[in-house]
Amino acid sequence: MSWDLYCYQSASNSADSEEADALINTDEPDPNTAWPVELRNQVVQALIASNPRLERFQPPASTQSAIDWIELNPPEGDLIIQIIIASNHVAMSVPYWYKGEDARCTFAQLLSYARTLREKLGFFAYDPQTGEAFDPIDRDSLDHTFYEKTVRNIPSMIASSDPLPSKKPWWKFW
Repeated sequence: MSWDLYCYQSASNSADSEEADALINTDEPDPNTAWPVELRNQVVQALIASNPRLERFQPPASTQSAIDWIELNPPEGDLIIQIIIASNHVAMSVPYWYKGEDARCTFAQLLSYARTLREKLGFFAYDPQTGEAFDPIDRDSLDHTFYEKTVRNIPSMIASSDPLPSKKPWWKFW
């Protein structure tokens, strides 16, 4: 479970929630909207230039040919924002555990990444939690009150969930 922010290229050159949602929530990406390798590499270069501490995930050699995405992660000890460069969008995910200043810093970093992609490549941002598409250049900050509320509620959500039914061991017949 994570809070997500997406960046995408708009065909209309405007922030459009319906367009963003359609690009992101497809089972099979439209080959007509798939980014060429050069554009994906530009995304990687722009993000690493904005944060040189990002590390590119290297999948095992046996699975590399089957993977159609690029993953960037911060090093251990940094605030966690996982970045996936998919076939036609960039997905940034934050785990639901940051509070206070850590949450503020994490969301500032998210906005920084989104601004970099807007400035360098013309991408817009989309927040599926609110259903809002926006131009990251026009934002001073990202509202993270919903995120922090969710973080505060997770312990009670876990406590109120139904426990998994316990199974009898296979050898007990009664």
